[in-house]
Amino acid sequence: MFFNPKKSLRAPFNAFENNQLLSIYLTAWLIIIVKDFILIAGLYGSGILTSAIDMNYNFSSATIDQTIPLLVSAFKIFVSIIFIVFLSFLVGFIIETANMEIQKVSFNMPLWEDNFARFFTRGVFFIIIFIGYSIPVWLIIKAPDIIAHSTVDLLPYISNNIANFNFKFPVPILIITLLFYLFYMPVVSVIYAEEDSILAAFNIPKVVLRIYSCLPYFLASMVFTILYILIALLICVIISITCFGVLIIPLIIEFIIPIIILNLYSQAYKRS
Repeated sequence: MFFNPKKSLRAPFNAFENNQLLSIYLTAWLIIIVKDFILIAGLYGSGILTSAIDMNYNFSSATIDQTIPLLVSAFKIFVSIIFIVFLSFLVGFIIETANMEIQKVSFNMPLWEDNFARFFTRGVFFIIIFIGYSIPVWLIIKAPDIIAHSTVDLLPYISNNIANFNFKFPVPILIITLLFYLFYMPVVSVIYAEEDSILAAFNIPKVVLRIYSCLPYFLASMVFTILYILIALLICVIISITCFGVLIIPLIIEFIIPIIILNLYSQAYKRS
């Protein structure tokens, strides 16, 4: 059987040995914790840094005006780079699980040992793919607001009508966004997982052809994806009342669920 939703639920827990599975999850959890800490530091650190400079240093106003933006910008760049490094390891590992499902009949989780460089490279390239697709999608989604609030007052009547369309019809925009991130991008992910090529991932005609060749299975994957996400959110709410639950929630959301989702789409991809 090429498409087995139950198999996708077992995928994050398949390993040659139990101690290997423990090592896989411990490493993933540490990466997630560090990554999330860096993200929080980036979100709040710039404000704290600005306040500290204002309180502890007696620069002239001109010097402050020049120094603070440079320091804050340097801090944000540094934090962003470190965040992307850790995120790349995690993303690369998840992409590799999809590749192993596509290439092998019996699935086992990949090991971190001796594979950090490969995971990092694959993760960086996929982040580039994700950003490359997301920018035009979000520009299209936000086009009414961009046009409506443009400083160049051209064709104001058309601009206002487009803006009104945006506010009157939020559901189609929401549906398009969900279809993109829960249907199209997972297919792109498994194509990249197999071919290890940015060009293949951006080959839109090929992606569309793959989807068309096995549309029922990809649609089923999306349905199960939504179902699994809802179940995972319910589980996270339940276990959040305990300290242990709070610690493993990031692991569920950022590691286990993505592996399950890509395993679903990888199984469907085999039939295309």
